[in-house]
Amino acid sequence: MSMAQNEIDIYVLDANRIDALAEHIARHRQESGRDGDIHFMPFLPDDPDGPKAPELALLERGLDQTGWQRWWVAEHRASGRVIGHIDVRGAPIKAIAHRCELGLGIERPYRGRALGEALMREVINFCRAAPGLVWLDLKVFAHNHAAIRLYERLGFHAYGKVVDIIRLEGESIDDVQMTLNVQT
Repeated sequence: MSMAQNEIDIYVLDANRIDALAEHIARHRQESGRDGDIHFMPFLPDDPDGPKAPELALLERGLDQTGWQRWWVAEHRASGRVIGHIDVRGAPIKAIAHRCELGLGIERPYRGRALGEALMREVINFCRAAPGLVWLDLKVFAHNHAAIRLYERLGFHAYGKVVDIIRLEGESIDDVQMTLNVQT
């Protein structure tokens, strides 16, 4: 089932919506590994080191600077609630500034409705238009088959696997590393 055009808005995160993004991330963290869901992030829901909304300063950095970030949010139009996000992060050192890393999160009720693909296309288009960016990288848990299928459908290919990278609640989790050349 695909997303109804008038149901969800996707837009670039601005300072006014950082709190709404933080609320979404908190809700999303609670879903990982709970109520029959697979672990999809390397943190338990109550881990204080888990993901948070970005700092405004990182959003304002130019793409020619290290450590820049860009975020997009998916907002449920009727409720005004942020229900998904995607982000790309610039390299921490200049020697790898031709690469950036992607993160994606969608709350459980909105998965399987083509929202992930819509968010991915926003980022891929951004990266293709960004001067100097060549590679878009991501990491995904090996048991997250739905996400891997989406990434492969969009042209990503796996180039590595780290066995037993994460251990959560006694579960050993492998990480698949994937990449897309955005200039081909």
